[in-house]
Amino acid sequence: MSLMKNERAIVSVMWDKMAPHAEPIGTETLERLFSSYPQT
Repeated sequence: MSLMKNERAIVSVMWDKMAPHAEPIGTETLERLFSSYPQT
């Protein structure tokens, strides 16, 4: 399934907003993963 032109534009805008915060988001995601599933 491919994205339509307007959907790609929406994803691009969202990515531009999230990219500067990628490290803290990734850190929090891993912390939550290991807290919820310590066997991981």
